[in-house]
Amino acid sequence: MISPRARKLAKQLKVDLGTLQGSGPHGRIVAQDVELAAGKTPTPSPAPARLGYHQPPFHNRQQQLLLQHR
Repeated sequence: MISPRARKLAKQLKVDLGTLQGSGPHGRIVAQDVELAAGKTPTPSPAPARLGYHQPPFHNRQQQLLLQHR
């Protein structure tokens, strides 16, 4: 298995994915594997962006309904 980011990076860097052994979960080839094969210093993956959404607290009636359905 190959991550989409690794596949795109391999195409850009002209790295043969068939020669790589993945270091990701379950042997998945990740971008770091491709960068190492190309001789580049691996770049850290970007942190997921926070959306800034905050769940307001439930009102008592909403909370009662949720607890009844558990």
